[in-house]
Amino acid sequence: MSSALQARYHRLIGRVSWLWLQVWLLTLLVVMQVVVFQVVVPPWQHFDEPAHFRHAWSLVNLVPAQQAAVFTPLDPVMVRETLGSMVENAFYRELTAPNYLRTHGLDTLGHSQSVEFRMYYDWVGWSLRIFRQADITTQLLAGRAVTSIFLLIVVWSSIGLMRSLTRPGNRLRWLVPLCVVLVAPVADLATAVNNDIVAVAGFSLFLWGAVHGLSRRMTLLHTLWIMAALVFTVAAKQALLFILPLAPLAVVMGLWNNLGWRWRWLWLVSVLAAVVLAVVTLRLDQAAFWVTRWLNDTPGRVVHEHAVHGDYAIPAVVSAEPIYQRLHDDWVVQHPEFLLNFGAWVWADEPVEIPLLGFAYVAEGANFMYNEVLGSEEPVRVTQEPQFVTRKFWVPKEAVILYVFLWPYTLVAQESINQVYYDGMVLMEGVVDTDQVPVYTTSDGRYVQWGERSAENLVRNPSGERAWPTFLKQIDLAVQEVAEWNPSAVLHRMLDLRWSGDILWVQQPRFMLLNLFNRLAWGGVNLPGGLWGPLTLGLFALGIVGSGVHVRSLLQDPESENRDRGLLTAYGFLAISLVLIWIGADLWIARFMWMDDLHLSDTRYTFPACIITVGIMAGGIQALGNRAGRWRDAATALVVVLFLAFNVAAVVAYVDTFRGLI
Repeated sequence: MSSALQARYHRLIGRVSWLWLQVWLLTLLVVMQVVVFQVVVPPWQHFDEPAHFRHAWSLVNLVPAQQAAVFTPLDPVMVRETLGSMVENAFYRELTAPNYLRTHGLDTLGHSQSVEFRMYYDWVGWSLRIFRQADITTQLLAGRAVTSIFLLIVVWSSIGLMRSLTRPGNRLRWLVPLCVVLVAPVADLATAVNNDIVAVAGFSLFLWGAVHGLSRRMTLLHTLWIMAALVFTVAAKQALLFILPLAPLAVVMGLWNNLGWRWRWLWLVSVLAAVVLAVVTLRLDQAAFWVTRWLNDTPGRVVHEHAVHGDYAIPAVVSAEPIYQRLHDDWVVQHPEFLLNFGAWVWADEPVEIPLLGFAYVAEGANFMYNEVLGSEEPVRVTQEPQFVTRKFWVPKEAVILYVFLWPYTLVAQESINQVYYDGMVLMEGVVDTDQVPVYTTSDGRYVQWGERSAENLVRNPSGERAWPTFLKQIDLAVQEVAEWNPSAVLHRMLDLRWSGDILWVQQPRFMLLNLFNRLAWGGVNLPGGLWGPLTLGLFALGIVGSGVHVRSLLQDPESENRDRGLLTAYGFLAISLVLIWIGADLWIARFMWMDDLHLSDTRYTFPACIITVGIMAGGIQALGNRAGRWRDAATALVVVLFLAFNVAAVVAYVDTFRGLI
């Protein structure tokens, strides 16, 4: 064997030995992390753990009809033992504990997970079968042990991904996987009976396969790898249906890269495809600013011969979902304890007696999930001819959020779909002469003259003349059936910038960034002190800057042009994946933005992209250190110390919160 071949052989052996040493060391750290979090997190204290355990248990112990029911009676003994374990482990330390000795088996263990694919729950079920005769707490711990395996897949995938992105000797090959191990909220999920970490593992495998193919040459094996990993991810958590387009995107980008075509043409094709897709899947039949929790089968606005203002009216199906609109928050806060006057032209397909409308408000300092309703107690006899009807409402001074909703309900059974139509609506504060019919002073109804008063109409789009796009009914129903959320409803909340703009695009992203490493155990455990949130934000900002510096250096480096093209393609795909996951996590709240339920979504929904997020932080800071030359080792040490500090602080927070239970 020639000396050159011998040297190459020894280098290869050295790389393989270092790789396996790295894998074993990181695996050992994962095991240590899992053991620590199994010890410091008492039973039932993970996100939705009782509900996920309930579903896994029901698949093992109940007949199919009981498994699928949302509020099914369970085995009373199981419910009593589970609730008893929850009380014993201080689950209800800040809540009212149920009387579990008197339960008759009703499902009080949280929102049913029966809509999820059963893949993960069947895996957990094997451990429950083995420990079927053990107490319920032991069964839970066995299920947690099964879940912990998927953290290994996440870390191993991060090793493979970083080896695909970097050259031999690059310290990011061990630094990024190490930091992934030290992310406490990910370890928190990995020691829970919860399908989140399974989805994180599946998406990590997908990213590894995509990056491996894009940074080198996309092959059929890569394509199969990518497709299988993404299907696995969605099978683990149906809410991630929106990531499915990433698979064909990765394949197309890989083929484009293989052929050496210009990227501008791919952008042009993508834009044209998006336009065609929008034309095919969207329609304009929803009244702007008027939203529902689930879309009704009927359009949100219709052309009607009785329309008083313009051509359209807003239909509300009798005894169906309410249609509502959120008033401007600033206006509500600036007007404590005020009188509202509402007027509208109304008529129906068939005569019916209904309440005209109602208001719902959220009081200052109250949980967003609870509010008070001001109903229209006096019913209105609505006929097939338009009539102008008015109502007055006193809004209490503690109201900070106010909704107006159209909900023509009746206890009388309807033989067919009966719709009540609203047109020419007016909402004005103060004293007005309601015996007179108001007159719009602008064509869009924004300003109105009512009696002797002239003011802005507090109802937006009061006659349904403005439209918002909705997806085809078949698309809405398909996604709603599989993932329990409605694409059109989410789209409408995105478009209502007055209502959701600040929440979706300011409050929610800031909340997720500040609490990226700071929110544990149902959100009830936070790292001690107020330093960690701003520190996370600063770490992320430095990572973004450093990553930009690194990409710029790649663009300016003429060496290994084909290799750099592949790297840049992989970086671009990772950026797209990160943005999509974070937007999906941000819009999670949009699925719940109706009158009686509004709370910021948790940072765990960003964790499918945790390798990318951690890679930006660690890699960006390392890139800045490399740029400065002598600060290279200091940058590495800074990253390790910071991530280790986050991890230790999380363990301390758990120990302090659950003192006496560990």
